[in-house]
Amino acid sequence: METAANNLANISTPGYGPKRVEATAVNSGGVRGAVNEASPAEIDEAFIPGTAVDVTNEMVTMISAVSAYRANLAVLRSADDAERALLDAFV
Repeated sequence: METAANNLANISTPGYGPKRVEATAVNSGGVRGAVNEASPAEIDEAFIPGTAVDVTNEMVTMISAVSAYRANLAVLRSADDAERALLDAFV
């Protein structure tokens, strides 16, 4: 989400190239994220001429990040509730 916000903040900065977060799987499990420059094929100046930042794509990225955060939070709350119920059963 920070990367998308940074891209939007620099929308009118001359020569700014948007950044993208790329996730790669780790052999031990999990995911590692890396921030990279967007490739020229990803850059589309159709929405705001003179800029390489696609506002629509950045907003969708931010909304998706918020949705993923909320979903992960719901999973953690459910796990916490289940653990609490299990411990209450033994008390």
